[in-house]
Amino acid sequence: MSELELDPTLLATLQTLEAQNVEFVLVGDIAEAIYNNGGFVSGVAIVPGSYSRNVDRLCNALIELEAELGIAGRRDERPLDLRRADLRVLAPCSFMTSRADIDLDFEPHGTRGYRDLFDDASNVRLAQGVNPLVA
Repeated sequence: MSELELDPTLLATLQTLEAQNVEFVLVGDIAEAIYNNGGFVSGVAIVPGSYSRNVDRLCNALIELEAELGIAGRRDERPLDLRRADLRVLAPCSFMTSRADIDLDFEPHGTRGYRDLFDDASNVRLAQGVNPLVA
């Protein structure tokens, strides 16, 4: 599959996740756009691995991305300290970041989560150093 031209904010978000070694599978609109070689994508939807070290890495990535609970410019007023949060309890949820919004779900309906999606996902090169698993 050739490189798909994505919005730089989406790529920067994915680069941050990968730089923090977060294990995740891309799903939703972004996965559809990747497989259909285009389409409108406003954010990143991921299913991360739910083991503790990966959740910690995800929290670090969200801190780096200056993430806040909320979506489409509407902040969620619940207090959240990402250094102490267990995202597995909070999910499914959405974060607004300094780059692109992130939709997060550890176990989307009809799946058993990351391990289930991992089996059928493919690594797709989106840019230099950005090779996420895509469901």
